[in-house]
Amino acid sequence: MKALFFSIGTRGDMEPFLAIAEVLYERGWDIHCVFPEQFRAVVEQLGYQFTGFTPKFLEMLESKEGRMMMGGSGKFFEKTKALFTMIRHGISSQKEILKVNHDVISHEKADKVFFHFKCLYCTIWGMANPNKVIAVSPIPCINHPVEHMSTITLRENRDKGKFRNLWSYKLVNIIRAMVIRNMVRKYKKHYSNTSFSISNIKHHMLNVEKTFYTISP
Repeated sequence: MKALFFSIGTRGDMEPFLAIAEVLYERGWDIHCVFPEQFRAVVEQLGYQFTGFTPKFLEMLESKEGRMMMGGSGKFFEKTKALFTMIRHGISSQKEILKVNHDVISHEKADKVFFHFKCLYCTIWGMANPNKVIAVSPIPCINHPVEHMSTITLRENRDKGKFRNLWSYKLVNIIRAMVIRNMVRKYKKHYSNTSFSISNIKHHMLNVEKTFYTISP
């Protein structure tokens, strides 16, 4: 049995995947991790196969602009400038990340694929390969609505009221589905038998795609 693990972000985004990998490895599974290049040494020391994403994405998160956006600090105009800087660099990085996702997942004959929500290509592959993909999230407010928590704000006070909280998920899921649909165009020939309408993608994310929230009671 072989498991692929796709994750992007800081060390906190990698550790839940490594914890799952350790359990499967002890049960005899082959493990292949696809993380930012900065984590190659950590993964290979554990004895797992490794493929590196471009280091640019993590470098962007650790930049002045990235820390400002993730930490919620800075004045309005500073944060706006930082946001556009991150978007500009992020588009370039995502193209490289998308290609690595496609190449690895197409080449490896995986029995299960575990992925971080930033690795959008895995949802595309999961729609064409039912029951083989599991999303992994260290926070509860991603796709599935949480009444007391918004999915948009990064500040500590995430409760914006039940109505605004629930609508934040609808908005983000529509945007996410639109991005995924646009991504499919480049690889459409590989998925000719799968319908990637926005409604189908949203249905898949909310009702078909299994999601493992790594949250302690």
